Amino acid sequence: MRLSKGIRGTTFAAILAIALMAPAGASAVDIDPATTADEFNTNAAACSLREAVEAASTDSNTNADGCPAGSGKDFIHLRAGATYELSRPGFDGNNQAGDLDIRGDDLVIIAPQLGGATIDGNGATTGERAIEIINAAPAIDVLIDNINVVDGGGTGPAADNGGAIAINGVTNAHKVTLIDMAISGSRAIVGGGLSIAAQSTVELQDVTISG
Repeated sequence: MRLSKGIRGTTFAAILAIALMAPAGASAVDIDPATTADEFNTNAAACSLREAVEAASTDSNTNADGCPAGSGKDFIHLRAGATYELSRPGFDGNNQAGDLDIRGDDLVIIAPQLGGATIDGNGATTGERAIEIINAAPAIDVLIDNINVVDGGGTGPAADNGGAIAINGVTNAHKVTLIDMAISGSRAIVGGGLSIAAQSTVELQDVTISG
């Protein structure tokens, strides 16, 4: 497990600009969740955060009928001051229930610098952590910026590691960058706030992790 702590200040704009660059040949899509409700393929008139993650991960909106299909490295933009509370109980790896399952493609999840946003894992209801970067090929880059993550962790498999965020790239070297975040009130046997599998890396820039 390798952890690195970034340096803030005059270099921030350059760091963020580099992190947000889509790879050559990719056509990134901006996905703007229109509702804070935890919907999944039930309302064609609105895109939820859960559906946005699925659309970005699969480059399809087959199971995210309110969102545009992703394409390569996508950008999910959360509303300033909004709280996105997860409420679908269960365990899977494709966003139908439990946590937000990131996989398949590089992804940026970002909120405005003024106001930020919050993802509430609501572990008592979902029985899950808040966010998981799935141990699946290919290895991906994920950036989460100006978003607080709270109240993740639950029972069963999700109780083992990463109550708020689990980077489960055991055989896939995922790279995750977290910027301007507070991770709090989450629980797990190992890494109540954050866990990182052996092959993956995480860079923290102005991140606080607390119980």
